[in-house]
Amino acid sequence: MAKFNSLRSLLALVAEDDWELEGMDVKTAFLHSEVEETIYMEIPDGLDIEEPGSPTNQRIACRLMKSLDGLKQSPKAW
Repeated sequence: MAKFNSLRSLLALVAEDDWELEGMDVKTAFLHSEVEETIYMEIPDGLDIEEPGSPTNQRIACRLMKSLDGLKQSPKAW
């Protein structure tokens, strides 16, 4: 967590030197990166997604296209 005085000093420098300031949401950074490997995830309990013609006792998996928080590959992909 940044101190308020540090943030105010940074904003003063940006305003004085006419710099451009950009921000990003670090909490969702892992969710926006593409996954290079082929990763499949079992659908969590509670989601009623059924594939037409599949047996009722068979679990469905989905392929991840974007990274999720908690994957070993997430920091590398980000």
